[in-house]
Amino acid sequence: MNVIPSHHGSNDGPVTPPPIPSSCAYTRCYCEENIYLLADALGRHPDVASQDPRTPSLWDPYVVFISNHQKTHQRTRVLREKYTRADGLWARQAALWHQKAAEGPVVWDYHVVLVLRPRARASRGGETAASCWVYDRDSRCALPSTARDYMGQTFPYACADGGAIPERYVSLFRVVPAEEYLDNFVSDRSHMGADAAYAAPPPPYPPLRGRRVTDDTLQTNLMSSFVAMGAQSEGASGAPAADIKEAQTYGEVLGMSEFLAWLWLVA
Repeated sequence: MNVIPSHHGSNDGPVTPPPIPSSCAYTRCYCEENIYLLADALGRHPDVASQDPRTPSLWDPYVVFISNHQKTHQRTRVLREKYTRADGLWARQAALWHQKAAEGPVVWDYHVVLVLRPRARASRGGETAASCWVYDRDSRCALPSTARDYMGQTFPYACADGGAIPERYVSLFRVVPAEEYLDNFVSDRSHMGADAAYAAPPPPYPPLRGRRVTDDTLQTNLMSSFVAMGAQSEGASGAPAADIKEAQTYGEVLGMSEFLAWLWLVA
């Protein structure tokens, strides 16, 4: 894999992206909602939302779901003893490093980040000078981070020569244009339990409902439309597709090498 060299410190280095607005709410364990609110806030920033041809937008925002084909019963686990020991039930097993949840690698059933992709992909001598930026509010990486820094610290096995982990921990990525996510996402938070039995305290605001959702009977599409990575969809409870109404999915699913290429990190 030919990793494109960094241009940090040059005159053609990465353009600085917008910071996270101070008013943008954050709730631990509700990454899909944190990123929804962030996408909505950044979508109003002139560098992202400008309709003026004299000052065009610099960025295209995307919401990225990180998961894999497996089913899930547990929210998170820490990898120990070279991936051989784990407590409880395993399921979706996407391994991420440099997360706030633990010093070592963490296995999430799914995770959600926001990516800003430059509209102008400046090049020099065939090498990409523009940089994508990643916003991960649960990471110990800089916020935001260049895609190179984020991927190198979060998925070191994919970015370092000779790095490898068991296949069951390797991530897939559902890349969704932010506007599509803001229009269509629905969650009643049932994946986190209910009422006093919530696995983590829910956000103080009402459950989110996409701007263009017209089906009043749709309570949630988090798992079936966004988290599910395989050909088979699943319901909020993890029911197989045969047992539920076929779900509309959004964006496209990329493997690790495809995602690195989408971020312009490999040639």
